[in-house]
Amino acid sequence: MKPGTPVLVAPQEPEAMDALKEVAARVGAHLVQPPRLELYHLGSSATTAGIVTTRLRLQQQGTSTNGTTAKDSDPEVVVGIGGEHMRVNAALAVALAAEWEAQYGATAATPSAVEPAVAAARAATVRSLALTPEYATGLRTVRWPGRSQVLHDDVAATQGGRLTFYLDGAHTPESMAVCAAWFTGEVQAAEKAAGGGGEGNADGDAQHSHRRRRRRRHAAVLLFNCMKERDPAVLLPALAGALSAARQTDSQLGFEPPLAAAVFTPMLSGNGVLLPSYDGKQLQQPQSATVVPSTDLTWQFRMRNVWDSLPHPQPRSNTTAVVAAAVAEAPVAATVAKPPVARGLRAGVTVGSGTGGWSVSGCDSVRLYGLPYSSVGESLPAVLEALRAAAVADPWVHVHVLVTGSLYLVGDMLRLLNKPPL
Repeated sequence: MKPGTPVLVAPQEPEAMDALKEVAARVGAHLVQPPRLELYHLGSSATTAGIVTTRLRLQQQGTSTNGTTAKDSDPEVVVGIGGEHMRVNAALAVALAAEWEAQYGATAATPSAVEPAVAAARAATVRSLALTPEYATGLRTVRWPGRSQVLHDDVAATQGGRLTFYLDGAHTPESMAVCAAWFTGEVQAAEKAAGGGGEGNADGDAQHSHRRRRRRRHAAVLLFNCMKERDPAVLLPALAGALSAARQTDSQLGFEPPLAAAVFTPMLSGNGVLLPSYDGKQLQQPQSATVVPSTDLTWQFRMRNVWDSLPHPQPRSNTTAVVAAAVAEAPVAATVAKPPVARGLRAGVTVGSGTGGWSVSGCDSVRLYGLPYSSVGESLPAVLEALRAAAVADPWVHVHVLVTGSLYLVGDMLRLLNKPPL
């Protein structure tokens, strides 16, 4: 902090905010908390450009964040990165950009492509809580690989499966909580889009609605690893608690995405080793899943044991199962209603606990083909193949995989999915 300089700060815990205020007062800086993103409105040019969405969340609540009644026509500022925490970051970014344009708009420090008067006028507009098209477009098109990123797996889709990855490099207890909230919200949105919950139809045909919900099932999977500098006994309880809390909230709305499996696997990068950088020519096709040489899985078993010790909403059996790390043969065809029992588990290198094989009990309790409730995978490529096999085995189950715990893990998965960060 510098004397006479504005300091923009996002919402903080009370102790942290008190410390910031103390330092600001001591050095003579001006502490400013930017407006929430919901308080901004968009101009007509932004609206006609399609940079708005209906405030579905606010309509459900009936009020906006500033206490006024939300109207059907009220637009919401779109941020290209999902999660409420990213909207907080976006509000801070908007205020920072406006402050910079206000201070330097009339000087030579402004980029040559921007007229100083235009920059100053734009800053004044934003400070009046009206986003200009440039700001709205920037927020809508922002991307951050590995942070609140959603990717649909093309390989599973070509075989009739539905497999979606949700990648976030959260690696602290606090970020675990916001990551869990984001993931649950995304799965809930997918359920709504698929008609997987809610009330019966307008004609009161509850039986038809029930059959529809049973057909379109959703299963959540956790794919986790963290660096040895982190403590899984701290991270995993925070993640499990947040997932459980979000799940209970969603169940009140008619949606309750179950956690069908948790997989702990080594990373390809890390320990001073990084995968080759992407040069635009590699990975023309998604990488095949080859099993890496055998490695020490002690760390992965420790994480799995921590996870198994936590309270979970779904019952688990004491069965110990062995599932595949590499799928040598083609997965079960999507048209097969139930896979043969003999193929329910694949002998190999992933050891887990809980019920393995094919088991579905009701529309809200899903067990994935070939995956026990918790397991340790020998390699990340092999786990990817196992997830694809589980998704292809039942085309009516949409598998949602949360990949988190380490940016190394997220980066490795992006490369395996042929979506490496550029």
